Amino acid sequence: MEKKVCLVIGAGDATGGAIARRFAREGYHTCMTRRVRHIDELEKLAEDARSREENQRAPEDYLALANEAYEKSKCSDVLAFSLAGLQLAPTDKRTKSTLIYRLGTGYDDLGEVSLAKRLYQESIKEKPDLPFPHNGLGKLYYSQEKPEEAEIHLKQAIFLDPNYAHPHNNLGNVYLSQGKQIEAEECYKKTSHSIPMTPVHTTAWA
Repeated sequence: MEKKVCLVIGAGDATGGAIARRFAREGYHTCMTRRVRHIDELEKLAEDARSREENQRAPEDYLALANEAYEKSKCSDVLAFSLAGLQLAPTDKRTKSTLIYRLGTGYDDLGEVSLAKRLYQESIKEKPDLPFPHNGLGKLYYSQEKPEEAEIHLKQAIFLDPNYAHPHNNLGNVYLSQGKQIEAEECYKKTSHSIPMTPVHTTAWA
């Protein structure tokens, strides 16, 4: 039997990832690549984490390793490192919430949408003012063709951090799917002036 194949170049947190998941649901064997962002910072944090023995690592170390694995599209490592960090029962709510979110992105990339959705919701419950899980949940709703739910969470992500680029882009996609060309263009303009931030930054937050 022939297997349909889809290659997506640039399958990051926004349009590329949504396209890859859509083709996967249609039965395509999907291969994704992405441009690594903040690679120097990611590698430094991950290298610091690897320099410590496993029994000396903190949850933040596993978050750094999970972030690096995510940027390199290594889903199995994303899951393993995120779970390892959570098993240490982090007391810092931001760290715990971000580990849960990162675990969700791993399952999301594997097409485990129901589990990813639950993890994004759990991350939000743990730390409601963290923008990343709202963006993840909004992106997930968009891929499920639920624009109203997507819009709520993407707007919340932007409210929490107006400089976070991905929800601006994702909200533009939502508007475009609804035929709202002007609103979409405004979102895309804001994307170009924002920062394509990833949760790597949370390791330095108090």
